[in-house]
Amino acid sequence: MKTILFDYPRALVLVILLVLVGGISAILVMPQAEDPKITNRVAIVLTPLPGASAERVERLVTQRIEDKLREVEEVDTIRSTSRTGLSSVTVILDETLTETEGAFSIVRDAVADARAGLPSDAGEPRFIDDRGYAYTLLTALIWDADSPPNGLLLKRTAEDLQSVLRNVPGTEYVAIHGASPEEIAVTLSSDVAQSLGLSEGQIATAIAQADAKGAAGQFFGAQSEYTIEVEGELDSLDRLRRVPLSVGESSTSIQLGDVADINRAIQQPAAELAIVDGRYAVVVGTRMQDGLRVASWTNRVLQSLDVFEADLSLGIEQRVIFNHAEYATDRFASLLMNLAVGVGLVVLILFFTLGVRAALLVTFAIPMTTLGALMVMNIVGIPIHQMSDTGLIVALGHMVDAAIVVCDAVTRR
Repeated sequence: MKTILFDYPRALVLVILLVLVGGISAILVMPQAEDPKITNRVAIVLTPLPGASAERVERLVTQRIEDKLREVEEVDTIRSTSRTGLSSVTVILDETLTETEGAFSIVRDAVADARAGLPSDAGEPRFIDDRGYAYTLLTALIWDADSPPNGLLLKRTAEDLQSVLRNVPGTEYVAIHGASPEEIAVTLSSDVAQSLGLSEGQIATAIAQADAKGAAGQFFGAQSEYTIEVEGELDSLDRLRRVPLSVGESSTSIQLGDVADINRAIQQPAAELAIVDGRYAVVVGTRMQDGLRVASWTNRVLQSLDVFEADLSLGIEQRVIFNHAEYATDRFASLLMNLAVGVGLVVLILFFTLGVRAALLVTFAIPMTTLGALMVMNIVGIPIHQMSDTGLIVALGHMVDAAIVVCDAVTRR
């Protein structure tokens, strides 16, 4: 059994060809990324309670969320921090879980159940469980005009870009950072409002009463039931401008647009900001699905970005500020360089110490071993990333040492 391949040269050639073809094909088709896919077991629940002290946040929000989360069997550890106006609860799942999506769904349900017991002025709990894996590519939309930054235009452009990137094959996740929520700003003309005797409270009450979102009543028939709704909800800026305001004892009616400037804008103060090279920006992060070649996927994304950039508004610069494909390519190039250096050193040492024949044998064995390892990695589903690259480089060092020692021992005997 030990000499079967040497006794049958055709079988030996067949095995060599199999390793060559399998290794080379693995290099061409294996999934390639910068970092290995890590199963995320950590989630954060952020719940705002504006104006509340840390003690009140702990008592009214944090403890109630923790009580519900302790009922989830899949949860291993719960850590919390309560500060003024904000509750932060960190959830860590049991390390024995291999599939976390189902467990996180149960945790979300527990947070939703806890929401019913929170104070009415508490904000909606924000469940964050998508930060366990880095973005593959970050694209910044930078305000490049001399005029003041138009946050609304940047946000709308980022949303369009988000839709484009979601349609790229192989895209797993796309998120926007640095864009605050939109709001409709009603800016009163103080002189006109004071002359008409209108206060901010009166105008706010008139706006709230004009927004008919609820049902006005119900109609019951013999075999049916209908909900009666009054049209006229605030669904546009023009509709908001036409909100009637009563002035004086005579109840003279004027419209809101006569005493206020109404427009859409970004919420102030901004909830989050992104600054690139000292300029206002919005960043769109994109993440690749697991099991793909990062270079191929990145090329598709860059092509979509080139098409999108052609239709950008004036004053907006599009720039890729982070690209994982470059790092992954450098890692793989480092592996090939180490392989070449290892082969070169072995050939040089063995050529002068053990002769040409030993040098040729080891020179052939090292790339064959590397190709065989890549072939096996491809079969069992291990992609090329910085962890597997590092492992191959370390193993290559041992392989070089072993080849020299074995050749020396064979020559001596």
